[in-house]
Amino acid sequence: MYRKALPEPVVKRAQQLGAEGLAWLDQIDAVTKNLLTKHDLAPGAVLHGGTESLVVEATTKSGELLVVKLGLPGSADLGREALVYQLAEGSGYATLVAYEADSNAIILERLGQPLEKEQRPHEEEIDVLCQCMARSWLLLSEPQAQTWQLMSGADKAQWHIDFLSDRAKAISTPCPTQTLDLALQYAHARKNAHNPDTALLIHGDAHSLNTLKSDDGEYKFIDPEGLFAEKACDLSIPMREYNAPLLEGNILSNTLHRCEKLSQLTTVEPQGIWEWGYVERVSTAFVLADVGMREESDATFAVANQINADYRW
Repeated sequence: MYRKALPEPVVKRAQQLGAEGLAWLDQIDAVTKNLLTKHDLAPGAVLHGGTESLVVEATTKSGELLVVKLGLPGSADLGREALVYQLAEGSGYATLVAYEADSNAIILERLGQPLEKEQRPHEEEIDVLCQCMARSWLLLSEPQAQTWQLMSGADKAQWHIDFLSDRAKAISTPCPTQTLDLALQYAHARKNAHNPDTALLIHGDAHSLNTLKSDDGEYKFIDPEGLFAEKACDLSIPMREYNAPLLEGNILSNTLHRCEKLSQLTTVEPQGIWEWGYVERVSTAFVLADVGMREESDATFAVANQINADYRW
């Protein structure tokens, strides 16, 4: 039942993982049914949109609406997500109902439609994202982050450095050398700027599809990466999104305006937002190209290339 209803991107991702992914596909029906039975839940529809998990609507006997998510082993560690939900206690994030480590599964409150589906102007979406981030940012100590094995801002910057350095060695690339060089320069700057005394628990991928409305009208995040990093790292996501309005008119001016808006909304210094945003933009453009999303990749590169041509922070 659930195996046949899995979204095709999830099936492909599982197959790419080899024996572990294929075993997950073979067992998904039994594991899901056992999980629903254990928590006395009536199953609903399989939800689409993700690439690394099975997501099923469910309802308790009392009528409470929930979502059951089973992650692909080796690809989606839901233990990290569960930790973020537990620490947040519903502030800025969906409320966690249960975490099943053996099944790599979580059960969450069921929220409404994603912010993106509301078709608001992009400026309004950015307002909502910043409001939700402000509710979700949580103070942690460095020993706590290390105990929970959270990726730090320095670690995230190093990931970008490694990823972009590998792309720089490629025989052919859709990205000019100067654009790659600037992204690497900014990634090294953010790695050096990491300060564990001021770092927080941040979402790490706070875009409009991960931002859902609850019954009380408040927006909450789902699918957190859970990073121990500076606020500017979170703000890199709205910096990399919404290419269309940036491409209308003067790209540099439009991008600077967005950076300033994010800074004003969150009282975060603009330099970090600008640097993280550029790094995230270039890395994401490569990822989009890898999965065949050429139009989106080209637009993302176009903004980065024009910024590189016109400006240095």
